Amino acid sequence: MTEDKDDLPELPNGWIWTNLETIAVLVTGKTPSTIVEDYWNGEIPFVTPSEIAPEGNIRVSQRTLTLLGAKKARILPKDSILIVCIGTVGKVGILNQSSVINQQLNALLPLEFIFPKFLYYWSKYFIKPWVISNASATVNASILNKSRLGKAPAPLAPLNEQRRLVTKIESLKARTARVKDSLSTIPALLDQFRQSVLAAAFRGALVPQDPNDEPASVLLERIHAEREKNTGATSKRSKKSKPVKESIQMELELE
Repeated sequence: MTEDKDDLPELPNGWIWTNLETIAVLVTGKTPSTIVEDYWNGEIPFVTPSEIAPEGNIRVSQRTLTLLGAKKARILPKDSILIVCIGTVGKVGILNQSSVINQQLNALLPLEFIFPKFLYYWSKYFIKPWVISNASATVNASILNKSRLGKAPAPLAPLNEQRRLVTKIESLKARTARVKDSLSTIPALLDQFRQSVLAAAFRGALVPQDPNDEPASVLLERIHAEREKNTGATSKRSKKSKPVKESIQMELELE
């Protein structure tokens, strides 16, 4: 669960506090060898912190990988949330296509019961201050490792409410953008409005709560059950593969 839970604000009915490692799989990026030409100049984007725009979208990658090169790292699916954890810590983006990321980035892969953009908006506007305050200062940069990032607080809401909140946030963001285009002389006021909208969203003040929605506590139990199920399946597969490995080893020794 979350650290310093007493310092967290009260959530709407049916919501609970948890942390990132409970609701998402965390993955640290990796750079394939740059001296192997067969790894590079393919069709798979290779994303670094510089490709993450301030708005959170991903710019066109300066470098790309072949499938062979991508297999030396990990191809992340669309809608993975990226967080810069080395250097300019706390910068957040969301993938618009399958990509590979470098080691300055950690990715959040939302579990089945988490709407990706709900986690993205939380990470973008509320996790950044937490990341900055928890990064370890070094001589030239700040670093936040994957295990520490996993302890960052995150609210868990009923799935239908997650979707409604994202719809409402994006509707209000679109309205803000239209106003900004016509009133470009008052950017500070518009930024304040956007932050107020997001704060209201996570206080449960934007959309009506449906008592028929599944409570987040029940959703969390389903997540834990699914994790235990997957862990058990992995353990069984490992046991089955052991005799095969021993047989191969015996054959090699006989030769």
